[in-house]
Amino acid sequence: MIARPTPTAVASWRRVVAVLLAVGAAVALAIGLVGALTPASSAAEPTGAADATTTEPTEPTEPTDPTESTEPTDPTESTEPTEPPDEATELTDAVLRWGVTREANTLAHDGVRYSFPGAGTSEGNGGEAITAAQWRQRVGDVSIEKGDPALGGYRPATWADHVVGAGGFSDHQIVFAGGTGSVDPAAGTARVAWQGSATIFFYSGASLFSLTDPVLEIGDGRGVVTATLSGFKSSQSGGVWSPAPVAKDVVVATFSALGPDRWEDWGFTAAPDYRGVRVADVAVPQVRGGDHWGAFPQPFVSYLDMLGSGAFWYSTGGSQPSKVALPVTVQFGADEGVVPQPSPQPTDLPTVDNSAPPPPNPDEVVTVPAPGAPVPVAAAAPPAATAGQVLARPMTEMRLTAATPPSGRGSDGGSGWAWWGASALLLAAAALLLIPPAGVSATRRAG
Repeated sequence: MIARPTPTAVASWRRVVAVLLAVGAAVALAIGLVGALTPASSAAEPTGAADATTTEPTEPTEPTDPTESTEPTDPTESTEPTEPPDEATELTDAVLRWGVTREANTLAHDGVRYSFPGAGTSEGNGGEAITAAQWRQRVGDVSIEKGDPALGGYRPATWADHVVGAGGFSDHQIVFAGGTGSVDPAAGTARVAWQGSATIFFYSGASLFSLTDPVLEIGDGRGVVTATLSGFKSSQSGGVWSPAPVAKDVVVATFSALGPDRWEDWGFTAAPDYRGVRVADVAVPQVRGGDHWGAFPQPFVSYLDMLGSGAFWYSTGGSQPSKVALPVTVQFGADEGVVPQPSPQPTDLPTVDNSAPPPPNPDEVVTVPAPGAPVPVAAAAPPAATAGQVLARPMTEMRLTAATPPSGRGSDGGSGWAWWGASALLLAAAALLLIPPAGVSATRRAG
């Protein structure tokens, strides 16, 4: 018969087992602590994937020495002028540039429409504003350029360039290129002819005329520009527009001092005669007073007076510097001679007392787009939101996403089992020490 262990032996055995369980719990707790600390140190080091997306900074290259780069071309500097020859020289690529007047480059007197030039003859018929589809920046050897102070010169104009505020100046120039003829500095004579047309629009095209095939002739220290004129004339009473007769060899501009001494740069810039020039037989009497009274040549004014826009070209009252003829620039070679500079903007608004008649029946003026050609319209700025609209806007939805734990581990760094194991071992050790065996309890109750 197997002897039953004594209570003392059982108690000793239970204490040994409890000690072993406590040692195991201590080991499990140590493993848990190590596991808990491991994610923190790992997070401080980028993973391999993060390293793959991080570009190592490269060594900065040596900065380019600005003195070694090509010097920018100063737009105000031109190629060294060619010395004018002493004998007659044939010309094949002369250029004529003219802004005409400030009045032809500004907001119209109705405060709604504009005055500006365009290349070619107009598709408009008078009495109506033209559209972007009907305006041309270039036709053949004739183009329209816009002064750009930032560039220090002129650039190809766009349709939007004609829009300016009250007193503004759009600074357009009509450019005739490819002029042919001859110049003789020794004799002080020159004759240059250009081919092509340009149109000047007043009231955005409600009043218009075209200037075609200008010719410059110089002799005896004087110069004259003639051209063919065409346009549409109006009836101020009934608003009826009809084509005007074409007039050839009309004097458009004259120059009182244009001798060879003005051609030192193989070309010239000179202001046409205006101040002090008298005109007669016009619909609106000329006012001859003030600092800027004057007129364009009589033949030119007479033709435009027939069209109903003559008063734009001579003084009709008040201070009117906007009607004074702007300088004409002629280059005897396209890549030689003088270089035009953008005209300065007016520093203050001139006093305008213009008796030039508006187009007839302005309420009936409409904008007619060209068939099949879309009219570009600038996008309107979005209206400012009111306080109620701001408050009514939906809240931006924001979602939080759980961070992805390192690969192969849980959110606790993979040490959860150690904590649970240590807890179980400690509980078992405590049970062995605190709860007596069933036989021992019964023996004690019996005694």
